Amino acid sequence: PVIYGGVYAYNNDAFYSAVLLLGTWALLERRLVIAGLLMGVGVWTKATNILYVLPFAIWKLWHYRKSPRRILKSSAAFAVPIALMLCANWVYFGSPLTTAYHNIIVRVDHKMTTQSLADSFNEPLGDGLERVLTHKREGLQSKAPLLAFALPGLLLLGWRRDTRFLALIYAAAFAGFL
Repeated sequence: PVIYGGVYAYNNDAFYSAVLLLGTWALLERRLVIAGLLMGVGVWTKATNILYVLPFAIWKLWHYRKSPRRILKSSAAFAVPIALMLCANWVYFGSPLTTAYHNIIVRVDHKMTTQSLADSFNEPLGDGLERVLTHKREGLQSKAPLLAFALPGLLLLGWRRDTRFLALIYAAAFAGFL
């Protein structure tokens, strides 16, 4: 590829972001089955998105605690893409818990090979935060400078009483990604 050095950044990020935002919208619009399905697809596209979905799932369980049928329908909708993801992992990698993170295609000495990115999730917290925030090639500071506007937006969202809980959910989801 012509721009192979930055290909990873163009991967599926825009797709799963749109799917998760649509799922969030559906949840807030009380379309729980659609929300469950979209959130499940968001996790299928990138397994670590479960960290984004988890606060919303907790909110859903609390908010709809008197409607177990709605919770069950939404959870079943979420489970469909997750089950498909687990089946695909089993077919492709021999285990439902082995993901594409364990088989990333990389270029080493001008040759294509695979490596596991699972080890990247085992670095010390301080080193990981420094890499995610300030690394020259991988850090948010260089990859997503517009994210700096998210903090004032989050503060504005939290300023209003009716959206304060939503701001807390977004802050928790962002902290999970870090």
